[in-house]
Amino acid sequence: MKDETRNKTVNQIAELAGVSRATVSRVLNEHPYVSDEVRKRVLRVIAEHNFHPNQAARALVTSRSEAIGLFVPQQLSRLFSDSYFPLFFQGVVEVCNRENYYLTLVIESDGVDRKQLYQRVLKGQRLDGIIMGSPPIGDPLLQMVVQSGLPFVSIGQHPDFPAVNFVDVDNAKAAQMAVDYLVSLGHTRIAMVTPPLDTRVGEARLRGYRLALQQHQVAQDERLVFEGDFSEQSGYAAVMQFAQHAVTQSMPTAIVVAGDMMAQGAQRALHALGLRVPEDVSLIGFDNLESSSLSPFGMTRISQPVAALGREAAMQLVGLLRRVAARDSIAKLGITFPFDAEPEVSNAPIQRLLDAQLVLGRSTAAVKP
Repeated sequence: MKDETRNKTVNQIAELAGVSRATVSRVLNEHPYVSDEVRKRVLRVIAEHNFHPNQAARALVTSRSEAIGLFVPQQLSRLFSDSYFPLFFQGVVEVCNRENYYLTLVIESDGVDRKQLYQRVLKGQRLDGIIMGSPPIGDPLLQMVVQSGLPFVSIGQHPDFPAVNFVDVDNAKAAQMAVDYLVSLGHTRIAMVTPPLDTRVGEARLRGYRLALQQHQVAQDERLVFEGDFSEQSGYAAVMQFAQHAVTQSMPTAIVVAGDMMAQGAQRALHALGLRVPEDVSLIGFDNLESSSLSPFGMTRISQPVAALGREAAMQLVGLLRRVAARDSIAKLGITFPFDAEPEVSNAPIQRLLDAQLVLGRSTAAVKP
């Protein structure tokens, strides 16, 4: 059915332009042996009658690779130990398969010279565009991608590049949501286990935590903040550190753990200390991964749309690539081409934030009087 529709569209273009179907195909494929007069006439028909089949739009740029690079600035050893990444990949792959783009996955491995790796990929691979995983703040990788001139969409906004295209979960708002809920239950000794603070997600979640405490006029205690690394062990270590401080200060009555693997470690540490969840300490996790649903008590958590984030990043990049390709292909002819019903290519950066949701479980309860 798709091929029939495409053939019908090409035939209509040919009839309206007064040329053969083969000539239309040559125009769409930028064949050099077509006069400018004929090329302009065919493209003008496409513009005036709003013909914009996806395959025809792609054919305008056959010199392109139809390949997208997914850069993941994470060590391979960590990548598949965290359920976040497979879900994110799933969303990206769904869009690439549907839109007929190849996906090149670039992952760091232990001992590799990461700068050389990315330079080699940027210079040697024929990529139309890039989806950039979230690199640490201050990492030169994003600068390298910007300098490459390739269209890209980043996961998260970078403080040094406020005008880049990005999609992200609203992490600050998500952390605020967790604290707001705990305060509503009467908690004021609220601890937080953050992701690494040299990442945008870590900085944003800590910022949201602090802002919520400030808005509720709850005193902030830096001893109740522990920087984790997304691992289960760091969640365990965080609770043990909070317990050490409890010698002079009371144990927190609630903990926001900004990562599900870390939440598992925190839960295990609380059990080792003889503390019950939620009777003694309320616990909120992040990410909405399988590990949370498998918790014996059903963890209260911030549910992130991880697969949707991957889909959004890929869809935004594909849309950007197609608009730019159409504009560049016909700019030399001075014709305005309606691309996928969009009259022109906006120069405004793509900046999208997706909302997380609070999912209530049995790991949170009102504070004891």
